[in-house]
Amino acid sequence: GDMVPDVLAVSSSNSQGGGRKTVYLFDGTNGNFLWQHPITVPGLASGYSVISIEDVTGDNIPDAVAGYGGDGTTQFARGLDGSNGQTLWQFDGPVDGAKELLELPVAGQTPDVIVANFFDDIYRVNGEDGQQLWNFDVGGAIIQMNLIPDVNNNGIDDILVASFSGASQIYCLEGETGLPIWTSPTNDYRSYGVQAIPDINGDGIYEAIAGDQSGTVYVISGEGDSLLYTRTFGTRVTTVDGLKSIDGNDSHEVLVGLDDGQIFCLSGGEPLTGIRPNNDNRNLPGNFS
Repeated sequence: GDMVPDVLAVSSSNSQGGGRKTVYLFDGTNGNFLWQHPITVPGLASGYSVISIEDVTGDNIPDAVAGYGGDGTTQFARGLDGSNGQTLWQFDGPVDGAKELLELPVAGQTPDVIVANFFDDIYRVNGEDGQQLWNFDVGGAIIQMNLIPDVNNNGIDDILVASFSGASQIYCLEGETGLPIWTSPTNDYRSYGVQAIPDINGDGIYEAIAGDQSGTVYVISGEGDSLLYTRTFGTRVTTVDGLKSIDGNDSHEVLVGLDDGQIFCLSGGEPLTGIRPNNDNRNLPGNFS
C-alpha cells in the first residue's frame, strides 16, 4: 500500500544440500522481510528464477512464481501467494529444473506462466492452478525467453526463444498453442539472447533481435519473413536489448553486449548503422554477461 515496489529473491542450497534454499519478499523501502518461503525438499536445490505475476487469487496483490532445480528431486515451478508466500500450486513438468519463467498476460483473465525446463521443453501453465496447457520441445538448452506483442493477430502475445538447439535457430512460438509461428536460422547453434523491440521496418509489428556464439547479431522482422539486419563482431554476443531512440529517427536502437566487455549501440530504422560516440572504444571491466 506504500506504492513502492517490493523485491523478490530466490536462494539455493549449499553443496551439501543445506543452506537457505528459500524464496523471499523484501520490503522495497527498507529491505525487511515481508515473507519467506522455504523449500523443504531434502537435498540439493538451485534457485533458478523467480518472477512476479499479476494477481491470480483475487486479493489485488501480485503473486509470484519460483523455479527450482537440483538433484533430480527438487525440480519444479511453484506458484506463491503474494500476500504471504504460501504455496498456490506446484508444476513438476520440468524434469531438469524450472530455469526460465515468463508471465503470459491473457486478455480478460488472470495471467498464465511460461516455464522453461533447463533442457528442451517449454510449457505454458495456468497461473491459477499450475495445470499444463501446452508444451514444446526446442531440442536443446533454453537460454532466454521474452514476449513479443501478438504477431499473428490472435489476441495473445507470442514467445521468443534463444536456445542451444541443434537446429541453430531462433524460435517464435505462438502464445496460444506453443507451436512455432516462425524460426530464423543462426550461424551458431548457441544463441544467448533474444528480445523484442518496437517496429523498425514500418509494418506496425514488433521485431526480434538476437545474438549468438559466432558473434553475430540478428534483427528479424516480427513476422519472421525477412532478416532486416545482421552483423558479426569479433567475439560472442552475450546479450541484446532495445533502447528508445537517441538519434531522432523515431526508431528504437539495438544494444549489443559482447563477451569481451564492449557494448555497441546500433541505430534503428532501415538501414541500421552503428553508433560509437567519439570512437573511444570504452569497455566494461571484465566479461559482459
